[in-house]
Amino acid sequence: MTENEQPEIEETHAPETHLSVAKKNSFKERMGRFFGSKKGKVVSVLVALVVIAGVIYAIPASRYAIAGSFIKRNVHIAVTDSTTQKPVSDAELVLGSFTAKTDANGVVDISNVPAGEYTLRVTKAYYTDMNQAYEVPVFGEAKEVKASLVATGRQVVVSVTNKITKAALMGATVSVGGITSVTNDKGIATMVLPADKDTFDGKVMRDGYNEATVKVKASDQSDANVFTATPSGSLFYLSKKSGKIDVMKSNLDGSGATVIVKGTGNESDNDTRLFPSSDWRYLMLSARRDTSFKGQLYLVDTKTNSLTLVDKGSDSSFSPVGWSDHTFVYSIYRNSKRNWESGRYAIKSYDINTSKIVSIAESQGSGTQVKYEYERLDGPIIVDGKLAYSISWERGEAMYSKTTKKNAVVTVNIDGTNKVKIKEFSMNYYGNVQLRYMSPVKFSIQASSDNKANQYFQYDSGNVSTLNTTDETYWDTSYPLRRTSPDGEKTLWYEARDGKNSIFLGNSAGAAGKEIATESDYTVFGWYSDDYILLTKNSSELYIAAVNKAEDGMTTPVKVANYHKAAGYWGYGGQ
Repeated sequence: MTENEQPEIEETHAPETHLSVAKKNSFKERMGRFFGSKKGKVVSVLVALVVIAGVIYAIPASRYAIAGSFIKRNVHIAVTDSTTQKPVSDAELVLGSFTAKTDANGVVDISNVPAGEYTLRVTKAYYTDMNQAYEVPVFGEAKEVKASLVATGRQVVVSVTNKITKAALMGATVSVGGITSVTNDKGIATMVLPADKDTFDGKVMRDGYNEATVKVKASDQSDANVFTATPSGSLFYLSKKSGKIDVMKSNLDGSGATVIVKGTGNESDNDTRLFPSSDWRYLMLSARRDTSFKGQLYLVDTKTNSLTLVDKGSDSSFSPVGWSDHTFVYSIYRNSKRNWESGRYAIKSYDINTSKIVSIAESQGSGTQVKYEYERLDGPIIVDGKLAYSISWERGEAMYSKTTKKNAVVTVNIDGTNKVKIKEFSMNYYGNVQLRYMSPVKFSIQASSDNKANQYFQYDSGNVSTLNTTDETYWDTSYPLRRTSPDGEKTLWYEARDGKNSIFLGNSAGAAGKEIATESDYTVFGWYSDDYILLTKNSSELYIAAVNKAEDGMTTPVKVANYHKAAGYWGYGGQ
């Protein structure tokens, strides 16, 4: 080796370096092939999405913008007064694009609020506004909000009850100016009013009730602001306050009384009567408004206050029987008919739905002025959903000869169909049949013929059976008229006891009576809906009350009005 020659250096690591590079190139190639494959592309997309989602979720604005489009929560908010801790009703809330008002319990639920960050704003007149941050989370339920408002005016407690039932009225809105509050289940509402006045004009409003104008006192005394609200509805009655017999309409408490049918001055004090249907939708007025006709019936539509002539007769007397749903039944006595002529007695019904009169029965007659025979139609009464009446033959001098004619008891549908003689009675010369009302499903029958002892029978829900009684007991037994509620489920009646009256509430058959008033000065008039009962006092005062289920009694009656009653007449709608 010469001096200029360099010793040969062995590169002992060169093989390893080449191997490492080869391995790296091999890994890259494998990864390239993997990510180039279908499976690799899917994995790369998923990894990218996870990375992007992580970045987005880390930023609140972007996190809620996306999550809020498909994640929604229900938010429950309760607002109370900071001093009294009582609920604040009718407080206005704004949460993002959502607006709402608290109910009578100071509560509001807002549904389907997207996940996100919000500012909740709660406001009400004479309270300090409240603003607070609120988050609707992506995961988990939204937290309940308990908001507390600070009053800046005078706190006033208002109490509202149903004027007739005397029960607390929930859900009534009490309004003073622009300030409103809603009563809770105890009929209580708390308001905050300006401190610069002692008394404010207000209103009490609720669906199904008449709006009431009230004076609200700026007092913290619990009994300073006790108000009543009257259920909506109208009552109708006769009044001679004007000097003529008018048909009147009033609210259930007697307020807002007005004339809907003016009297003509021709009406008779003794014969003018008013019959409301069970739902008070229609009225049948029996009145002589036109002096050309002795008997006249008029229909009053209580929605339109219109008056329509139903029937009239120049020499006929009309005797109203009553309503069955929207069909009115009445009997007629034709004074001009001779004893031997047919049609002296008649029974008719008038159907509101068809505006047609149906002839249910007409008496038959024959003979001469002296020796005549004719049917007398008595009753008639509505029992068990049917009309019942009796047929008795009057015979004049014909009664001196034997006859094969029979007296009878007839039942028939109100529309005149399905007429059946449920009981017949033979006689040789003369006889008589009378019916007596016993209950909504019962009536009794007294039959006499020639000089034989009286026979007694009872009709009960379609069946006729012998009634074991005597003449004295039969006539000494009284059967108070049961007034049936519009739904047909309840009955109401009274019985005189020791100079006073006991009032009873019974089932649909007029039985199982529960005494709801004792030693009362009231008598029973009828029903207004299934919730309220109508009573009379001193024969000319109309009252309304409710049955108190909790105490099995009735509430203190509220006077509606003084009214005109036909002398000597009793009956539903005319008592």
